[in-house]
Amino acid sequence: MSVQKHIGSQVIQVQISASKKSANTVAAYSKVKLYNILFTNELKNRFESYGISAYSLHPGAVRTAFGAETSGIAKGIIRLTQLFFISPKSGAQTTIFLAKTPASKLRNGSYYVRKKTKVPHLHCLE
Repeated sequence: MSVQKHIGSQVIQVQISASKKSANTVAAYSKVKLYNILFTNELKNRFESYGISAYSLHPGAVRTAFGAETSGIAKGIIRLTQLFFISPKSGAQTTIFLAKTPASKLRNGSYYVRKKTKVPHLHCLE
């Protein structure tokens, strides 16, 4: 899955370290979502000729445990904004739609929001 949060991210070299915790959870989350869109595009490019389809999606702002490990002001802001988030059941609707819809009726490699294709931010398409 992907999220609108990819918009504020840039492609950078991925560094994985088990001993370091991200100082900025939201920035790390944005990067993961960007990589998800890029990975989906790469899957399409490499495997479409084999009949394999791949899609990325934005489930919406879903009320989850996201941000539970943050501290201070960020945690308060996340908790406050979650009052306006959708339920996990509502957030799952685009995922269910993609899983149940025949591939012939979907656009391979596309990014979906509310069961419809949407063009992600331009740097996701590079």
